[in-house]
Amino acid sequence: MKYGERSQYTERLKEPYTLTVTGTSSAGGVVAAVTPEAITGYLHSIEYQKTDYSNGAVLLIDGTTSGQIAWTETAVNASETLYPRRLGHTTAGADLSALALNEPLLFVNETLTIALTGAGATKTGTFIFTIIPV
Repeated sequence: MKYGERSQYTERLKEPYTLTVTGTSSAGGVVAAVTPEAITGYLHSIEYQKTDYSNGAVLLIDGTTSGQIAWTETAVNASETLYPRRLGHTTAGADLSALALNEPLLFVNETLTIALTGAGATKTGTFIFTIIPV
């Protein structure tokens, strides 16, 4: 390969990809899981596939280092897909509405942490993260 040419591997890195995490709850109904690798890119979507977690589980998914919240919900009862977006601020520091800025969350060399409580003893569920690399 000559200088400046792109390999197939380099081109693949620009395509969206998914990371899948299946979390099994402890006897106390708690799930603590982390994505299998760090991501650098935009979090396009999170697909939650409910297997048998108890209804009413409390969920938090955030950046392991930054603490940037990707999804928080207090009564997760069914499978669903979310498209997390960030809110921005005006130059005066006031919050913009969710419709004013529709950009996905950006994570840089960071894993995502899944924390779920009230899931029931030894229950499972799957989270599929779609990432758009930068």
